[in-house]
Amino acid sequence: MSILCATDLSPAARGAAHAALALAHARGNRRLTLAYAMDASSSDAERAAVRAQLDAHTAELIAPGVHVVGELIIGPTVDSILSLAATEGAELIVIAARGAGSRTLVGMGSVAERLVVASDIPVLVVREPTA
Repeated sequence: MSILCATDLSPAARGAAHAALALAHARGNRRLTLAYAMDASSSDAERAAVRAQLDAHTAELIAPGVHVVGELIIGPTVDSILSLAATEGAELIVIAARGAGSRTLVGMGSVAERLVVASDIPVLVVREPTA
């Protein structure tokens, strides 16, 4: 059993990752994967910088009973996330309602909305807390 959490490393995505960790722990899931998708045109330096940030965020999420890993995937964001979810046999994809990208008419980020539409497995969209 596993959960995949798509991240852009924004504060909202970090909140979604913590929600995914809580779900993994509560449901007895043994694996949580943080997945960051980068465009194939990104440079080695950009990839190394993102990898370092992803590793640091992954280390923040270490919890007993849940194996947390960070995956840097190269390719179109939605397709890459769905492919990794299928490869890992993920039962759930978690994503922030809105990360660093553009916002759609329904108040979700464009990546979150496209994942909800395209995914064959459940997608949990986590909103940021409001005051």
